[in-house]
Formats: sequence, structure tokens, C-alpha cells
Amino acid sequence: MSSPMTVHQLDDRLTVVCDTDPRLRTTTWCLRTGFGARHDPVGKGGIAHLLEHLLMSVPVDGGPGLSERVEATGGSCNAMTGPDFLLVHARTRSEDAHRVLGWLAEAAVAPDLTKDRLDAEREVVLRELATAAADPSDAVREAVYTELFPEHPLGRVVGGTPEELAGVTVADVLDTHAERFLASRHLLICVGPQAMDEILPAVRATPLGALPPARTAPDGPRVAPSLPVVRRDRPAWPRDEFCWLVLCARAAPRDSELRAAEKVLAQLMGGSPASLAYQRLRNERGLAYLFHAQQRGYAESGVWYMIVGVEAERGPATLEVARELLAELAGRGPGEAALDAARTQAGMSLVFAAEQPQDRVLQLAAHVAPTGEGPPWSLERELELLHQVTARDVRDAAARMLDGLHVIVRPEAS
Repeated sequence: MSSPMTVHQLDDRLTVVCDTDPRLRTTTWCLRTGFGARHDPVGKGGIAHLLEHLLMSVPVDGGPGLSERVEATGGSCNAMTGPDFLLVHARTRSEDAHRVLGWLAEAAVAPDLTKDRLDAEREVVLRELATAAADPSDAVREAVYTELFPEHPLGRVVGGTPEELAGVTVADVLDTHAERFLASRHLLICVGPQAMDEILPAVRATPLGALPPARTAPDGPRVAPSLPVVRRDRPAWPRDEFCWLVLCARAAPRDSELRAAEKVLAQLMGGSPASLAYQRLRNERGLAYLFHAQQRGYAESGVWYMIVGVEAERGPATLEVARELLAELAGRGPGEAALDAARTQAGMSLVFAAEQPQDRVLQLAAHVAPTGEGPPWSLERELELLHQVTARDVRDAAARMLDGLHVIVRPEAS
């Protein structure tokens, strides 16, 4: 069995989390920083995402880039950027754990960046943006943020725009890396057979042991309490096309206990065969086959959304059914059987993640405070919060979503 998770505040810059499981033969590292797309300099959108690519590809230890080195050991390596985070994670054999940590630290703290490497990764990012723009399912997720947070850093396109990326120089990336990425607080997570007293000396021996003083990257303005836009409740449907419909609203922030009820609501409106939406949209009406719902929390706000793939001709009926169901939940709440299934599903999604090392580090990266402050996160506490959600809690959550509901369709009507 795994040992209790331990947290060590190395200094004001780095918090180390060790989740020891002696049964594992692999070690998974994750470095998460509080710098993300919302902290990109004005006019330089996409730098955080571009930096993510560069950290994976710049040479380390006089050889290939981080991802190539880790994969050559038989491991796996990946990275991602969000509105308020950038993280890199790598899983490898435990006997390779210390050298992989060294590569990860070198790439993150002292990237060997040249114009040729920047130009090459910029082209990769531009291809990635073009691919996403051509996929309506990606476009509709992106639209959720621009719709709910207009003129605010949380509404920025994570990858930036081709026009912004074209003007990014090596100096821009290095300045952003030094002044925003390195200056943010960092969280280093280890899931493997090692204990904290074994990994701390290894961490101190890497560049992560000598980070510059932490500063808080500028978040920009606070989220306005109300949206300065007119809600579009009657979307223009594309003609004779398969499209993606999204119902979305602002939700509770990351540290609010209201998010538990919103997660249960997402299960009730999600794509599980046990959900109310599945029964209504698929089994009873045969309107849609592919859909899901989710809640995501950030520092001062969050998003709740339901995405449905549907033929345009069935779009209006699908929207009507989804809104009716949300209104029913806001009116009388779910029945006990549906509520119990949704609570259990929401909890089991956390349990499934906790039992997979690579998912486990991402789970910890999403929930453990990088400052080491506040109550320690635990899977048991999250499960208890979900278990405590009542029908009235779900009713209130549905009412909040319905009150601030926005409707988006992609592709848009031509």
C-alpha cells in the first residue's frame, strides 16, 4: 500500500510533494508552475505555450531534448499549459529517476534556447493551432473561455494567435522565462517507491535547488462579477453539418466547496449511460451520441460546460432538451438514485486517477497548493465533499448555471 503523502516546503520558491508507493517500479515526476497563459505579456499571447514546447525540446546535458532523452530510456514525457499553470511530467524506471530529475530541472531552469530552436518550435505550434482551428470540438472549448471571460486574461487563447507568435523573439521568451516562469512558485511532485528523505538531496543537487526569489506573476484585472455581454441563447446553426453545441456558465473557483456540487451536476449532465442527460438525449430522444460535461476551477472563478456533438438539423431540439433538463434540476433537483450514481461516478473518477501514477501526479498538480499553505489536499477529503453533496446543493448549482447560461455552436453558420 502507498504511504501517506508528505509535503516539504524547500523554500519560498519550491514545494516538494512525495507520494510514496513501494509497490511501484516506476517513478513519475511532475513540475508545475503557477505561470500560465493568463500571465502572457500583453501583445505576446502564446508565450507560455511556446515555452512549454521549448522546455521539452531544447538540449539538456549536452545531448537531445528532455522528451527525447526520457523516451529513449523507455519512459514517457509530456507537458501542458493552461490558463494558470504550465507543467511538465515524466515517468521512467525508478533506477533512472535521479537523472531524469536532473534533465527536467535543467530544461526548466536553464533552457539552452537559440533562434533556430525557437523558429522550429514556433512552426510546430503554428501547425498545432491550425489543426485545432480546423477541429470544431477544439474551437468550441476555446470559445467557452473567450465567451465567459471577455477582455480578461482567463479568456485568452492559450496557444496565442499566429500574428502574436510571429513577433516573439528569443529575448521575449528568455525575459518571460526569467521574470514570470521562474519567478512563480513551483510544485515538484514525485510518485514512486522513494521516500521524501531520499528525493530531497537529489532535488537540492539540481538547478531547482537554487531558484530565484518567488514573485507573483501579474494576473491582470479581477474577474468582473457580471458578464458585460449579451447572452446568445438562440445560436445560428450551420447548414447541413455535424457541429458541436456547448452550454456553459461561470462556476465556483478552485478553493470553493461549491465546486463539489457542480462536479456532481456535470455527472448528471454528462455522457455516462447512468446520467440523466444520456437517458434523455440518447435513450429517449435519439438526438445525440457523443457528449460530456465538466467543471474546472481557477483562482477567482471557474467554468462549467456541457458539450454535445450533433447534426445541425437536430441542434435546436438537442438544445431544448438539455436546457429543459437543467431547468428541471434547478427546480426540483435530482432523484436519490440519480444523485447517488452521480456522486459515486464523480468520486470514482478521482479514485481511477489516483491508481495510475501518471494521472496521480496530474491530480496532485491540480489540487495541492504550490505555496504549501491552506489545508493539505487529500483524495479522502475530496471524496467526502462529494459524498456530502445533497439534492438541494445540486439544485442550487443548476440554478446558478441556468442563470448565467451561454450557448455556443461551432462551426458557426456561414
